[in-house]
Amino acid sequence: MSEKNSINIITATKSVNLDILTLDQAEKLVKNRYLLLNNPRNPDINLFVSGDSMYSKAKQLAKKLQENGVNARLIYVYDLSVLKDMSKENFCKLTGKLTSYYLFHGYASVIRQLLFGKLENVNVYGYSDACSRGGLENKFVDNGIDVDKICADILENVQ
Repeated sequence: MSEKNSINIITATKSVNLDILTLDQAEKLVKNRYLLLNNPRNPDINLFVSGDSMYSKAKQLAKKLQENGVNARLIYVYDLSVLKDMSKENFCKLTGKLTSYYLFHGYASVIRQLLFGKLENVNVYGYSDACSRGGLENKFVDNGIDVDKICADILENVQ
């Protein structure tokens, strides 16, 4: 390694993700176990996400929502234990009084249990074993994790 004082994070994934974090962002992610990826001036909703394939969906969703006049604050959670460990007061500081949506590459019930008593206005999109076909995209669609569908759900609730 030719550089000193740098952090290299290598993740194994089947999807292509060319996002690069700055050193400051990487340090915040490691320290806090979550990272606020964008913070629009007047956010309408919080969009939490965990998992690399869901992150790709969340970026698409945030862009589509913005095209429809809805600003999403995008929060990437890489260590789910932060959901359990963070106090309700700190969650309120992070989320404000905005409705939150969570895209999770796993069972939605896991996130609901971790957030129990902390976020009252959260909608979780995750698996519910509604897929008998192979392939990640089929699993997403069969479990209602479709960018267009979620966008329509959010737009219906926000407007």
